Amino acid sequence: MQQKQVRVIEFFSGIGGLRSSYEHSSINISATFIPFDINEIANKIYSKNFKEEVQVKNLDSISIKQIESLNCNTWFMSPPCQPYNTSIMSKHKDINDPRAKSVLHLYRDILPFLINKPTHIFIENVPLFKESLVFKEIYNILIKNQYYIKDIICSPIDIGIPNSRTRYYVMARLTPFKNEIQLHQEEESMISNYLDDNVNESYYIPSDLILKKGMLFDIVGKDDKRTCCFTKSYTKIVEGTGSIYCPIESHFIPVKKAENLLNKNLRYFTPNEIKKIHGFSSEFTTQVDGITDKQQYQCLGNSVSCFVIAQLMEYLFSDIKE
Repeated sequence: MQQKQVRVIEFFSGIGGLRSSYEHSSINISATFIPFDINEIANKIYSKNFKEEVQVKNLDSISIKQIESLNCNTWFMSPPCQPYNTSIMSKHKDINDPRAKSVLHLYRDILPFLINKPTHIFIENVPLFKESLVFKEIYNILIKNQYYIKDIICSPIDIGIPNSRTRYYVMARLTPFKNEIQLHQEEESMISNYLDDNVNESYYIPSDLILKKGMLFDIVGKDDKRTCCFTKSYTKIVEGTGSIYCPIESHFIPVKKAENLLNKNLRYFTPNEIKKIHGFSSEFTTQVDGITDKQQYQCLGNSVSCFVIAQLMEYLFSDIKE
């Protein structure tokens, strides 16, 4: 099959996880990317790695004419997940959350009226997005516009990557899918495969924090094959934001008192280690002048698993892939 030009509008581009996933997949069709995001920190990281500026524009008001002028045939997006989460901050407002306005605008007010509709669409979000009123509306719009749709809920740990990051993925295109989604297993790997050498002591956890909240940490050793999902609050909030590394034990053995953790040399995973666990390439960096570790953690917590998405994009583009 003759190669098709792929021109991608990368909505909510973040640090470029969806682009990284495409570029490190086996698709082998060069693509042009036009990224949009309003997060200044994420945009700096994106520009550092891909050598191009991100368009800073509120997508609530982008017009049909502006979309048509980009001459793109593919949409990638990882919209804000807060409307579909059940945390105290998110409140699960779904379709009534102002942060859902932009993605609804793209599907309600833009896509049905395009002369040249995207031939391929990829969406990533949290699992609750699947049952949301927002997605139900998007789904109906896609069906009305003759898209074929496949979806899956999965986590990197399902394919042998030592990280739990369960997400909902939607693939839509204008040609039928010939097969069902079948993810292949990566070579099952241990945490030690993703560790940095000579980690700075600033990443080690202070004794007073260990004594105060040490029993809330999820702790793993170098030969373990799992970590909890790293969120944007990693290092800021102890519980439920990601695992802690114990370098002196192959498999961490739980203790009964926080005092027993003081000699374990516990530390946080570095931003670079989390980047590797997410499947970004060795050349990709979140270390940009003026951006703190805290800001790197926030951006990585909002990012994606390139390991999973690369496979799903191969499936999405199977109709044009050589």
